[in-house]
Amino acid sequence: MAVSYRAVICTMAAVMIATLGPATAQQVEPAPKAPALRDIPLDEWMDRTLGRTVYYTIDGTAFGREYYAPDGQGVVFQHVDGTCMEGEWFYREEASAYCFLWPLSLSCFRHVDRNEETLILAVDPDGTPKGDLPQRVERIATVPLSCGPAVTS
Repeated sequence: MAVSYRAVICTMAAVMIATLGPATAQQVEPAPKAPALRDIPLDEWMDRTLGRTVYYTIDGTAFGREYYAPDGQGVVFQHVDGTCMEGEWFYREEASAYCFLWPLSLSCFRHVDRNEETLILAVDPDGTPKGDLPQRVERIATVPLSCGPAVTS
């Protein structure tokens, strides 16, 4: 009786799949679930930040700091290079977005808690994610931010 080479290979492959399949499936562990994000409600964000300065990092590197005026509208952002911008902020409830109106631009973000950290995620004004690296709130200090020309003497 002649057996074709193809039939032998197919039979061997079926045996291998039958014996290795269950063992391989048992060795593969499901990927861990990413921690859930919790949007920070407006009143909670105001309690955390009004009259305080928030320090931000991106991917572990200092990015800047931002002072939230006690009036609930004014904001000053200072980049790590010392450049400052003054603007106003407001909350878009329908998009869960905190938006910042600067002299030449509008920037919006979702402010979220994930486990023990607070993240700032760039979004469009309608809440659509932008995909930028998240900012991480490094700390919130009770000292106001001071911007102005550098001292030269």
